[in-house]
Amino acid sequence: MTADTAHAEPELVTILQTNSITEALLAKSLLEAEGITVDYVSYGMAELTATMMGAKLMVSSEQEAQAREILASRQPLPDDVDTGVERDPDV
Repeated sequence: MTADTAHAEPELVTILQTNSITEALLAKSLLEAEGITVDYVSYGMAELTATMMGAKLMVSSEQEAQAREILASRQPLPDDVDTGVERDPDV
């Protein structure tokens, strides 16, 4: 192992990409409560409505499977709650 590889940043993978900031922050909280380090990235223009914004969550590739399992097992929102969420089907 060289000095470069000993201090290399872990590879990050996107596990959630959504137009709902609320959904992203909820998912981030769930993951962090389980000890997973989450990199949260928001994008969009703050001066526009929330539907013009979005966020993605990234975790290290070593924690990807555990993070996906946690997110898959969370309770879904009731059908009558409109989150305005449009998920990226590729994530």
